[in-house]
Amino acid sequence: RKHNPDLILLDIEMPGHSGLELLDFFDENDVNFSIIFTTAYNEYALQAFKFSAIDYLLKPIHPEQLMDAIARLEKQKQKLENFKILKENLQQDSLSKIAVPSGNTLIFIDTAKIAYIKGEGSYAEVFCTTGTKNLVSRNLKNFEDILCSNKRFIRVHKSYIV
Repeated sequence: RKHNPDLILLDIEMPGHSGLELLDFFDENDVNFSIIFTTAYNEYALQAFKFSAIDYLLKPIHPEQLMDAIARLEKQKQKLENFKILKENLQQDSLSKIAVPSGNTLIFIDTAKIAYIKGEGSYAEVFCTTGTKNLVSRNLKNFEDILCSNKRFIRVHKSYIV
């Protein structure tokens, strides 16, 4: 509780209490960290996943397995962050950020920094006041539906929103 960690690597077989029993000392609301169980015993795996563990690593721990488990944690954290931004946007009258697909990822663009958007078929280039430009796989009509309800944006041409 004192250090408020993001991730705990927890052995199941420990002197005094097992790693599974250790979780009994926490109220459900206090568990704001992720857990990777580490043990030499595979019979606890089902119990560990009932605690929503990120992973269950058998000793000896292979570095690749640990890296994969941490990568899953990072993916999960990114999904939670994306959900948080979506929830914030739904609660506001005007969008502060929009999520747009770029390659295999989603990027978040601050709407206050959008200078204009140029449509190019099923793609669009988003030009920002910071000098950056992003090519995204979304057509101009999609941006019009999202942004033009805000009086800051207007479609001035079949290929442009400013």
